[in-house]
Amino acid sequence: KEAFKDCAKLNKITFGKFVDKDKVEHPEYTAAITIGDYAFSGCTSLATIENSKRLTTVGNGAFEKCTSLETIDISELRVTGKGVFKGCTKLSNVITDENTNIGEDMFSGCSALKTFDFSGAYISAGAFGGTGLTEFNFTDKSQLTGIGQQAFASTLNLTSITLPAGSYAIESGAFSGSGLQTVVLDDNADIKFGTSTPFTGCDRLGKFIVSDGSVNYSAGGGSTVNDLGVLYNKDKTELIAVPTGKTVVKVLDSVTKIRSGALSGLRGLTAFDASGATEIGNYAFAGSSVTEVTLSEELTSLPEGVFSGCYNLTKVSGVKNVTVVGSNAFKDCGHSRERGFQKFVLLRQE
Repeated sequence: KEAFKDCAKLNKITFGKFVDKDKVEHPEYTAAITIGDYAFSGCTSLATIENSKRLTTVGNGAFEKCTSLETIDISELRVTGKGVFKGCTKLSNVITDENTNIGEDMFSGCSALKTFDFSGAYISAGAFGGTGLTEFNFTDKSQLTGIGQQAFASTLNLTSITLPAGSYAIESGAFSGSGLQTVVLDDNADIKFGTSTPFTGCDRLGKFIVSDGSVNYSAGGGSTVNDLGVLYNKDKTELIAVPTGKTVVKVLDSVTKIRSGALSGLRGLTAFDASGATEIGNYAFAGSSVTEVTLSEELTSLPEGVFSGCYNLTKVSGVKNVTVVGSNAFKDCGHSRERGFQKFVLLRQE
């Protein structure tokens, strides 16, 4: 731990090739090397790590702020702490494989990291936050299981991403504040979104792109209503997500369900007609700028957090039969009034 921390003149580390009991050198770089917490943190002149493929376990901040390091092979890395390469502002070439562990905040602030080919399973929280990414690719070897919170937060130059096949979760805020303009879904993608949008603050996100061959999804075409790029389920009966760059949206009459977080985080939206939806998920409008919402008069309850953080909300219509209001449904709705409820039955907040 902290063995060489802030050794500003250290410019090279060499991990010797593995030598067996018979003193035979093996060029495959096998055998484990473990690096403790902050061992080389702040070594600002460190530019070369030879035989880095031997690294298998690396602790918190082990190479944090090594601002001269440009390339690293971590294809054998299996256990990582937090922020291993955080703030390595010249790091531009990273070699991994399908078993490499991408830890929390691993490349946060690596502004020279422009492209990344990911072959692994899980992208931890904050892993690529604030990087210079312009391109992120999921390889054929990737078996994605999830993307953590803030994983790509503030990746301002990342304008498009293709989400791969498979069933996986994308946590709330995963792409928060990124430069995304389009999100493409593989035909066999089956994505579980969090209770609020992964795309908070993506004010340029204009559309989801889905082909006709998609198994689970359809995208709005915008030909009959203002729904271009809106994400639906396959038969367009459920609204799954509205691009956060949208300011005016009208969904198809076929929609009877609004999924949790579907319109959360929309900062340009002012009014929305949900009168055709008889089922609304938790936090459906949370954190949006909506001022007026029309709901179906068939609704008898409002779900948890449905309008949480809607600071500009002034009116909710179509609620004369609502008798049950979920916890945090109107939390921080400072301007709410004229809701027109005949009766409130507030649920106990745990």
